[in-house]
Amino acid sequence: MTPDRQFRKECVIPVLKADIKLPIDLNKDYVPPDNSPPRGLNPAIEWIVEKKFSTENVHLVTFRGILKRMACAPFDRFLSHYCFRLTKVGNVIAMDEIETEQKRQINANMTEYEKMCTHHGKQLEKELLEEVGEMENNIMTTCKIGRYRCLVAAEVDGRDEEGQIVEMKANFELNHPKQRVNFRRGKLQSTFMQCYLAGIKRVIIGFRDREGILRSIKKYTLDEIEDECRHDWNKDFYMGFLERLLQWALPQVEEGHSFLMEYFGGNDITLTRVPYANHLPEIFRHHVDACKL
Repeated sequence: MTPDRQFRKECVIPVLKADIKLPIDLNKDYVPPDNSPPRGLNPAIEWIVEKKFSTENVHLVTFRGILKRMACAPFDRFLSHYCFRLTKVGNVIAMDEIETEQKRQINANMTEYEKMCTHHGKQLEKELLEEVGEMENNIMTTCKIGRYRCLVAAEVDGRDEEGQIVEMKANFELNHPKQRVNFRRGKLQSTFMQCYLAGIKRVIIGFRDREGILRSIKKYTLDEIEDECRHDWNKDFYMGFLERLLQWALPQVEEGHSFLMEYFGGNDITLTRVPYANHLPEIFRHHVDACKL
């Protein structure tokens, strides 16, 4: 799979600060995690319609985070739960996430420690990037996964001094060999797939201590991550699994209904037909039909 094109939506992507002084306290300005329901595809659909983007050869419109979680399911150490909704409009399948009772319970039962760790990731971006106000930093990327051409929406963190989009993550300091192994097999693997699916080639990871103090920063390219983790995982395995999952699910999706793909941890993935929820704007159907003329 190769992401072939990126399209930046109308937004201002914040740039990395030129002068970053460490250490930095990531605990400040604490804000509890926003556990509101997953955002729908409407912003991406509005972009497609506004830009008159041709969907004639597009099979799937979705978010990169959804594709990443699908691809990484075989090695999900946390036995996560997700529910994705697939709805066919003409030749295009729109796939978004819906909230389930199980997911609401998981969010409601987050510990204070887990909430603070989530905050550290957000605060890292705030501390390392120039402030540009409340803006959505979104891009759209086209890529091909097996036989399927996908249009993928991605919310991005920032860009470096060369204008390249960067993904930013917070992680605990690595003081023991086992921590380094878990880092390669967990954070680096997940971050790599998240970036790879959107064509993002640079990553910045901030390492914090147990008190939430940022102590060091390391910059990676995706090639460097892949080389460092070559004995731990192989992207071709994840992309192969994702391709097979799409080949299994997408042909089953029929117009007039929605289908729920649910993952319950382990290897259990189901696809269930449900009534169409009328959640997609009618203008999207008009646009898809017009692209076929």
